[in-house]
Amino acid sequence: DEGEPLTLDSHEVDILTSRNIQTDEDILYCPMENFCTQYGFDRKKFKYIQTVAEQKYTPPIVSAHNLLSALSDHAVVLPTGSPALDQLLKGGVHTGELTEVVGPSAIGKTQFCMAVAAATATLLHHNVVYIDTTQSFCQDRVKKLCQMFARQHLVASVAALPTEAKAANGPTQTTSERFDPDEEEGVGGGAGEEDRMRQMQIAKVVVSGLARVTCRRSAFSVAELCTILQEIHSQLKTSSPCNTFSTLAQSAGGSRSSCVRLVVVDSFAGLLAPVLGGCKNGHSVMTAATRMMKAIATEFHVAFLVTNHTVSSSRPSSSSSSSSSSSSSSFEQNHSQMGRAALGESFKLLPDTRLQLWRCGDEHNHCPLPVSVSAVPPLRASLTKSSRLVTGIQTTVDFELW
Repeated sequence: DEGEPLTLDSHEVDILTSRNIQTDEDILYCPMENFCTQYGFDRKKFKYIQTVAEQKYTPPIVSAHNLLSALSDHAVVLPTGSPALDQLLKGGVHTGELTEVVGPSAIGKTQFCMAVAAATATLLHHNVVYIDTTQSFCQDRVKKLCQMFARQHLVASVAALPTEAKAANGPTQTTSERFDPDEEEGVGGGAGEEDRMRQMQIAKVVVSGLARVTCRRSAFSVAELCTILQEIHSQLKTSSPCNTFSTLAQSAGGSRSSCVRLVVVDSFAGLLAPVLGGCKNGHSVMTAATRMMKAIATEFHVAFLVTNHTVSSSRPSSSSSSSSSSSSSSFEQNHSQMGRAALGESFKLLPDTRLQLWRCGDEHNHCPLPVSVSAVPPLRASLTKSSRLVTGIQTTVDFELW
């Protein structure tokens, strides 16, 4: 109803408390007609407080057209820093989704997460929350990634200028120069004035990018993770109202650059291992934490990126699956021999997107990788689950760019 909100007097409050109606659930489950007739309660007021209680637990009904409009207007695609992975994921990691990166230990899952975080902060100027549960976050590595992306962005900006402007800015850098992060440590080095100005510009972008990445290392249990997620939800709801879906659908104002667009949980499997192994309701705890992340992702258009490692499969390998083939059945056989995800089969239903990482030959040999970098087999990635894209597509990751 229009007008001022209804209020309850002391007598009406006494009626509710005497009938043990004290919570929203009590209001929703109480039959209005019988209660109002028996105790003489105002039907208009009872209907009002029931409506308020329903709004807390019942999401608004939104048409598919409004959902698509809000998604197309406010969704953000976060680059991974790898052209091959960006092509596989149709641009990168999408906001509003929970993306799982699964693979064996030391395959590059943390490197992938830090690369997405650095690219999001440096190239798109969005804030990132990195929840480090295994003490694997390396600020020096993130700095070098920010330097690489800043230089890459500068070279692309100069290349897009007209011919006259290119001549004024001097020669562009080569690919090998572009990905040399150690050059950013010094601004001088005998270079010309234009080069020094470029180095200063890159250093400024790097400092700004690093300031947008917040690392949280206090999550050593699922309860602490949920506390951090609740803090993120409260901050997004209060300090960044432009993130909420209802406001996004109604107004175009607000600066998106100041919003949190990426939350990384590395490693989600390591955090849940004690719960799944020694807790009776471990799967319920895992599902509750995952649904909390998905709720924040959907409501505030935030991308969640979680890592999950693989363990050795107990199934014996058959000789028929040893032959290399590009067919779907052969890939499934090889995929089953690469190990199973540590979070189990029940977790497969929860993420929106799953990216599988492995090295060529790992599906047949679980021995440690050789020490020589030149002898390391190529890193492969496959999209094994997606609500938007065709799955089963594989690509070779240009990991040397990271």
